[in-house]
Amino acid sequence: MHEVVARVPAHVLVPALVRNVAESVDGTALCCVEADSGVVVLSGWPVAAARSVSAATIEDLVRESPHPIDVPIPGEGVLLVAPRRRVTSAHRAITGDTAAWLGVVLRAQRLRGDQIRTAARARALLDEWSAVGDRLVSVRELERRRLVSAVVTTTGREFADVRRRIAELANLTDTAAALDEVEALRGSVDDLLNTFRTVARGVHPSMLPEQGPRATIAELAAGLPRPVRMRGDLGRRVGWEVESGFYHAAAAVLGVLAAPATRAPLEIEYERVGGELRVHFRAPGWKTDTASLHAALADDAERLAVLGGRLGCVVNEDDAVVTVALTRRWEPAAASVTPTGPDSVPSRVRALVEHGWLVSSHHERWEALARSLHGLPRLAVVGPEASAVAGALVGVELPVSGPTWFVHGDKPAFEPSVVRWPSRLLAELSLLVMPEVSSGTNLQTGDLGVDAVIRAGDVSEQALRTACHARRRALTLTPVEHPWLALVAATMGEDEFRALRSPVPAAPRWLPERDLRAAVAAARGSVDLESATALMSDVSGLTGLRAAIASRVLANTEVLVARRVLADVSALIASSTDRDLQTRVERVVAGAHELAELDLVDEISQEDVVKSPQLRAEALRLLGAHGVDAGRRLDLPADAQAGELAAAAEVALARWQRLLNQPVVGGPPQRVCHAVVRSCEELVSAHRGETFLSAQV
Repeated sequence: MHEVVARVPAHVLVPALVRNVAESVDGTALCCVEADSGVVVLSGWPVAAARSVSAATIEDLVRESPHPIDVPIPGEGVLLVAPRRRVTSAHRAITGDTAAWLGVVLRAQRLRGDQIRTAARARALLDEWSAVGDRLVSVRELERRRLVSAVVTTTGREFADVRRRIAELANLTDTAAALDEVEALRGSVDDLLNTFRTVARGVHPSMLPEQGPRATIAELAAGLPRPVRMRGDLGRRVGWEVESGFYHAAAAVLGVLAAPATRAPLEIEYERVGGELRVHFRAPGWKTDTASLHAALADDAERLAVLGGRLGCVVNEDDAVVTVALTRRWEPAAASVTPTGPDSVPSRVRALVEHGWLVSSHHERWEALARSLHGLPRLAVVGPEASAVAGALVGVELPVSGPTWFVHGDKPAFEPSVVRWPSRLLAELSLLVMPEVSSGTNLQTGDLGVDAVIRAGDVSEQALRTACHARRRALTLTPVEHPWLALVAATMGEDEFRALRSPVPAAPRWLPERDLRAAVAAARGSVDLESATALMSDVSGLTGLRAAIASRVLANTEVLVARRVLADVSALIASSTDRDLQTRVERVVAGAHELAELDLVDEISQEDVVKSPQLRAEALRLLGAHGVDAGRRLDLPADAQAGELAAAAEVALARWQRLLNQPVVGGPPQRVCHAVVRSCEELVSAHRGETFLSAQV
């Protein structure tokens, strides 16, 4: 029997088991579960009786039977049997066995879905683990080279100076001259120790001062021959490994730019953009060209790139400008998947679909919905420049003239309206490319149902809203400012890189003039292909778009897919007379805070809903715009403890409760405050072990 349960779906086994027990006792059998609206019949036999029996008349049916039997279904509900004749011990035995197997079947159905999701997560983690292993090997080699260079080359001059002074001191006979030489020797030893201290500060990140990399760089700058001006801040402290990598790169740039002794101050500006730490250097009066500056920073740029960051530099006239950027957390992409507990939207929609195909005669439709729950999110790129934006995301030129789906494939394959392509992004979502969209286009009907949309080029706001919100809401992501430059950044190879750097630069004919100038400047201002593509990605807006896809689409994969399936369920039962099923849908929608967060983040991002820039940024963060886990919502490091998370959540909760209860002119709308308070309450509840319910919700 266990083999049968493993092979046969529940919607086949449950009716078969119920029919078997009904025929065995010569009566009526009902498989029932408890729901919010009361007792619900999942399956019954005879069919006519089951269809005519509602939850309200179950007790009447039991009373009419001379010998009713009710046996609990472990963890699921109850099996009710109403025989027409006297019940024997054999009848009771088969009823008990049937109830036990019904429990096994229903639990197995849920476990199948859990197994599919767990297997997908395991595959993603395995791929990420392999990539991290390769990265670790590269980091170790680069770190070894850096340390050898720092110890041997950097301290070589100081060692030579100390040895020279010791030799001179041995030859001196005059006491006064010897004392002077001792003082000079002491200075040389101090210089040597300071150099060793600088090297050692980077060997182990725990040696960074408690104030973090900014204070450490300020300490380093104090001993340089050039004045340094610093402004900006990096925000909250992050993980030690991130601070160490960030400090190393910034210190290397500082050492190079401050080497020329000049009175013109070196300017340093710190900032945090989303989840990325950045520091910008500007050195007026720079005398060498861009290539020389890149050569001096080549190893540091390579090391930072291995850590997932980037270092870009360019010399404009007499100013050298260098940017160092590094993400504030390193973790597997698979770990960002939305957690789904029993009360989450994905779990409630899954239970809704399971109930639907158990009580409905249209099994094929409900089976299709069940399969859709294990699908990928759908992203649409619409507008005349859609092929450029989509090509930049996938990493290949995609000339399309009509609506075309791009999905993952082990090797390229082309079918009518569908292209299969090996791409990491396409392994995580499906991409719809629509070069043309009008007010009559509907992206939310039939096979075109999408979860998020990117505007590429001149598309009217009205047409976009009509296309996306006709049946269900779709997230609207920030458009790419320079789509064709983004395409160059994503597809450029070594040959194209050298062509852009040549005295007479060559580029694709389709590249607009303004993007050509930006591409040439980025290529000539970069030490290698990787640096150039990173710089072009930043300038074009591709970096920001990728970050938005990661934080707003991929991090919410299960919620977005569940929302799409919930809309399909609503359409399927729109004309149904099953009031219980309609009530279940309404309850899921009413309690779906994750969906409210998605819609509100989209609204705040696209419209001037929250006037204050500070409150707007905080609301977006707390609502999950930059990531759905507690650390990202509360702007804390990835290794923050539960107590830290709970304390930060309580502070945010108190602040937004004040805004909710004491509204001010120009403050956030009450509906925004309601949603943020609800999100903060759930964060506090998750990390304090308490349940908070908002009096306003």
